[in-house]
Amino acid sequence: MAIFVTQNFIDQLITLINCLCWLLRVCIGCLF
Repeated sequence: MAIFVTQNFIDQLITLINCLCWLLRVCIGCLF
């Protein structure tokens, strides 16, 4: 169970990081 929760947490973390990177690219695109 702990392994499943950890894997799920990692998946959510990766999704969050991808979302932040996308937002950062959009902001940079708007600035330039």
